[in-house]
Amino acid sequence: MAGVGVSYFRSRNPNFGGPVHEGARSFLQDFGLNAFVAVLSANVGPKVISALGGETILWIALIGIAGALIPPLVAFWVGIKVFGLNAIISDGAATGGRNSTPSLNAIMEESHSSVAAVPYPVSYAFTNVLALIGGYFSMILSRHERLSTMSDMVRVVELCGFFRCPWIIPHPLACPVAS
Repeated sequence: MAGVGVSYFRSRNPNFGGPVHEGARSFLQDFGLNAFVAVLSANVGPKVISALGGETILWIALIGIAGALIPPLVAFWVGIKVFGLNAIISDGAATGGRNSTPSLNAIMEESHSSVAAVPYPVSYAFTNVLALIGGYFSMILSRHERLSTMSDMVRVVELCGFFRCPWIIPHPLACPVAS
């Protein structure tokens, strides 16, 4: 909070603190972030390691690697082979789908072109909407373990008002079936 306060005060009084060299500012920012992560890891790490005993850690690692690598590779391949996109445009769309701005910057730097930024916001917005809708459905389905058929799932969604007002996603606690 002190950093927010000092930053606010400096934005109102630019002479406060004098001119700061960009390298020094960048170093302090990176050092602060690394110190925060180190302290957090030191406090939480032993508890996480004790909870992840046996084969659990192996499965989490495998699922995490698959979840991180397979979707962007499939999106890139579909963009090139199915839609016939340029590799840079397909790469920009895949990074937008992963909401990865550092990846977009790396693509633009390597290609010496900002063409990859064209499809980025479209796939970025699309995946955010899909994540919101997917989260909504997972909340509904997690409260109803005994849903066995698709008609049961559609009935729950209809009762919760999703199809009546598709532009308003109701809160799961407001769903008459959820209680």
